[in-house]
Amino acid sequence: MVKGSTTNSLMKHIRDNHNISINGSRQKTNLINMGYYHDYKGYRFIKDVTNKPPYNDFEEITVVYKFDMKIKSLFYPHIMFIETAIKNRILETLVGYGNMDLETVFNKHLTSYQQYQSSDNRYHKAMKSRLQLREKIYSAVSYNYTNKEPVIQHYYHSNKPLPLWAIFEVISLGYLGNFYKCLNNQIKTEVNKRMKTLGTRVNQDGNELSNIIFLLKDLRNSVAHNSIIFDCRFKKANINISVTRYIEEMTGVLNVRFIYITDYFVLLAFLLKQLGVDKSEIQQLIKDLKVSADNLYQKVPHQAYAQIMGSDFRTKIYSLEQFIRN
Repeated sequence: MVKGSTTNSLMKHIRDNHNISINGSRQKTNLINMGYYHDYKGYRFIKDVTNKPPYNDFEEITVVYKFDMKIKSLFYPHIMFIETAIKNRILETLVGYGNMDLETVFNKHLTSYQQYQSSDNRYHKAMKSRLQLREKIYSAVSYNYTNKEPVIQHYYHSNKPLPLWAIFEVISLGYLGNFYKCLNNQIKTEVNKRMKTLGTRVNQDGNELSNIIFLLKDLRNSVAHNSIIFDCRFKKANINISVTRYIEEMTGVLNVRFIYITDYFVLLAFLLKQLGVDKSEIQQLIKDLKVSADNLYQKVPHQAYAQIMGSDFRTKIYSLEQFIRN
């Protein structure tokens, strides 16, 4: 039988084995609130468990913990807003084409595969994505029906076709990215115009907006589940170079590689501006980030700060502020 450790014994373990000073009732309370296994062990390293900054005092780890909590609180409402705004613009575009039931949309609009010959490998990849999307959507609908989601149950109990807007209520941001990816290029072009982010840009695969959605998805899920985000360890999606170049081109912010959390703030501010959010609201978001970053700079080793924020944080923020003002 494994014997658990008291908070006092965990504090002794931190002092003796991690060479980090931790004493007193306040730091004990902070450790209890943070959780040794849930967060302390996660905040001891940056990006990789082998990369442990030279922290000497538990207070430094507490500062990183509070920074992480603060930026999650900054991200959350804006990511939720962007998710809803993208869904609404896709719906608004499709409404102009008539029936909005799922089968009609699948048959008439989720047809990106048709731009290729059936002998082309891209045709098979697009068709596979379409079929997987159908399966995932019906799985989400089934799950929500079983869990008595009122909107889903209403349409099934009324023997009515399930409208797309009802489905958008229950699908994840990742499903939304795949949905956009499967749309034909005519629809994608119209959605992009409504987004005011990509204009009429639709590349050969039409994946600009879906790549942006996938970038947001990993961050959104981590924020929603209160996972650690300060060092971008949440990142799973491959970063498409065309997206980073486009964001750099549009914002004037250089070296956007989504290695640092700053880059996600750049993406967030860019989308908020293009979606018509008031400049003052975005400027307040940037100001809050700067205040949090300055506090981090003052209270953790400079090596740790540089690994978290990047050496060009101030340059990026200055360029971002210029973009928002213009």
